[in-house]
Amino acid sequence: MDFEFRFLTQDDLEQAFRLDQQTFNTPKDRRDRWIERAVPERRHGAFDGDRLVATSYVHAFGQFFGGRSVPMGGVGDVAVAPELRGKGLGRRIMIEAIQAMRTRGEVISALFPATTTLYRGLGYELAGAAVWHQVSPQMLRGLRGPDALETRRVEKGDDPTGIHRCYERVAPAINGWLDRDDWRWQSLWDWWHAGQYLYACENPDGEVEAYLAYRHEPTPPGTSGDYGLRVEQIVAATPEGLRAVWWTLASSSSLVDAVTFAASPEDALLLLMPEQRISVRAQVRWMLRVIDVHAAVAARGYAPSLELEVPLSVEDEILADNSGDWTLHVAEGEAHLERGGPGGPRLGIGALSSLFTGWASTATLSRAGLLEGGSPTQLRALDAAFAGPTPWMMEEF
Repeated sequence: MDFEFRFLTQDDLEQAFRLDQQTFNTPKDRRDRWIERAVPERRHGAFDGDRLVATSYVHAFGQFFGGRSVPMGGVGDVAVAPELRGKGLGRRIMIEAIQAMRTRGEVISALFPATTTLYRGLGYELAGAAVWHQVSPQMLRGLRGPDALETRRVEKGDDPTGIHRCYERVAPAINGWLDRDDWRWQSLWDWWHAGQYLYACENPDGEVEAYLAYRHEPTPPGTSGDYGLRVEQIVAATPEGLRAVWWTLASSSSLVDAVTFAASPEDALLLLMPEQRISVRAQVRWMLRVIDVHAAVAARGYAPSLELEVPLSVEDEILADNSGDWTLHVAEGEAHLERGGPGGPRLGIGALSSLFTGWASTATLSRAGLLEGGSPTQLRALDAAFAGPTPWMMEEF
């Protein structure tokens, strides 16, 4: 069967919504907002005649690694008509998206996979996590000190600038967090004020030191209480702000027995609590693909004190320009790749992507059979180049 592959137009969005609705059970009442927010020129479609049978969407994001924002294509809404699934159409439409990202200059791409197998075959690999933790608000009550800051409810008409600045103070230090543009902020703002509660903690000068967005949910399994609290985002630039927003949640301890929140394994809350009584409720591992190895390596940040030179060999079956022998140079917080080298570790684009974020070490990749060769010195150099805090995201797309 022959299909036409092209970007969508405004006239195709009604079909795209219906396919999205069938695939992801999108409620009918979201149609107008979905179409209003759609960006046709960032949606790829596969057409059987006039009928749209597959589609994908790529968000224009940045993603922080090493303290710098790296241009990232965030893949979502990959949908294939049910009768055509399993025939390679999803792979084909993703190849179209990958090639378009390369053309646009989106040097990495991330996604939350519905299936790992498909995306791994396209060069994506596990590169970070979204981990949902659970804690009793009773355990949080001791966080409030005698000179604690207060929080205030943020209403829809309030100026969001302070919250934006708070996030921008924190995000660059967390590998994997998004560099949000105005479109992303507006989407979040609308979402937070549609059935959620938004609070901000301000210092005496009016600067937002932390903010919190949460909603009610049914009582989680294995807990009691009238309902549960699900934190959608908690961002704190100072210890005082962190304590203040957690206290806002702790104040519900007479009614609620469980607070669910996204955090990294090294979350600061663990260092504030007297006991390690935080459990993992659920987690999903997101995937990343390096789209342009030369540009991606140059875009992220590195430890300023690091100076190294290491050869490596990369294989990419889809984007041939990434393949071949390279030499990685790192110095003064910058890095670049040069063509050629005396031989070194060999790895595919997926393994390189996992290494790029700091998710996997060379030892882990070697044990998985995804990295071969290289001397101990070369492998230690690669680990040092991409080392950093555990990459994670608190918002899916």
